[in-house]
Amino acid sequence: MKNFVKILTALCLICAAITVSLASCSVQPGYEGAPNGMRPCNEGENGAILYVPSYWNVSDSAGVPSAYYSDRDYSMITLITVPAEDVGDRTVTEYWDYYKSSFISSVSDFSIIKSSESDPDYTTRLVADNSCTLYRYDYSFKLPGLEGEESIYRFAQAFVVHPESKDLFIITYSAPSSVFESHLEDLTQVYDNFRLVTETIPMTDKTPPAQFTEVENIPEGFSALTGEHINYILFVPSDWTPLMNTGMTAASDSENKTTTASVTVFEANGTDYDAFFSSYESDIKSTFGNITFDNPENKFTETKLDGYTSRTYVYTVTTGAAEYKYRQTVLINGGYIYLLTFCCKSSDFTTAETVFSQIQEHFCFKNS
Repeated sequence: MKNFVKILTALCLICAAITVSLASCSVQPGYEGAPNGMRPCNEGENGAILYVPSYWNVSDSAGVPSAYYSDRDYSMITLITVPAEDVGDRTVTEYWDYYKSSFISSVSDFSIIKSSESDPDYTTRLVADNSCTLYRYDYSFKLPGLEGEESIYRFAQAFVVHPESKDLFIITYSAPSSVFESHLEDLTQVYDNFRLVTETIPMTDKTPPAQFTEVENIPEGFSALTGEHINYILFVPSDWTPLMNTGMTAASDSENKTTTASVTVFEANGTDYDAFFSSYESDIKSTFGNITFDNPENKFTETKLDGYTSRTYVYTVTTGAAEYKYRQTVLINGGYIYLLTFCCKSSDFTTAETVFSQIQEHFCFKNS
């Protein structure tokens, strides 16, 4: 379980800074129009539906259509849509070169995987009823905090341009190197059944979108994020956008989506502040290769979180050409670690810090 948590943490950090020849179209219960033996990960709201084998587990609570194999094998397949305006005039290969240059500076031991050195970095095939060309890049890198073979993760990342909207779909399969090849037949089915659509197809078990919650004593101008199994309330400005209110809460500034606030909770397992943040800092360095504190000699200041003494760290991380600034408050209380994280581009921090302070001031536990 410890290593599983490390893997998820590392992937989240990396990720905090990214066909259709339907041989059968029989309908599965609850999944209108789904190919036989497949189920959707999304409803086609961006013009395409990602289908995975029905024995995979679908999760869309984080806002990204995704599926994982099992609780013991967290191999994942995700779909990300990049709007045409963000792609610009780049071809798929040009976009990959741009994407790769930013990406490899943020990870360790990055390596392209191909049959021979003289081959191109990608392979191609037709998808979506032969209407689109899929470009697939295979690569690997090392996750921080793990040792040996389990530290090497492999990826098959496929890029497909919508023929009309010119939006770019990125289908990413990721798995530990030890099990990567065991799911390649499933991945082929995913490519075979990638479908372009002009209308959405409802998915009956779709996770409801994150939304604000009605609670008592909401501060003026703010709205509440919480959940049935969460013992705290995160208040954010009412004009922000809720991103998640499941086991984790998160929201972003509606006008500047790179400005975010989130709360995550971990079991403390007897750790103290110094041990926790030392490990956390080490993971950030291993993942991004850098972390810079406002005051390296005194990395934290004592603050309050709902009246409890906590520690607040302010630091910057550079990924590719972008520099992000974090303000992170850590509270160890009742056997749990509460991590209140604010993030924005460094250039926006001076403006955002006032809002961050208000959000921290209003944070409260339900039993307070």
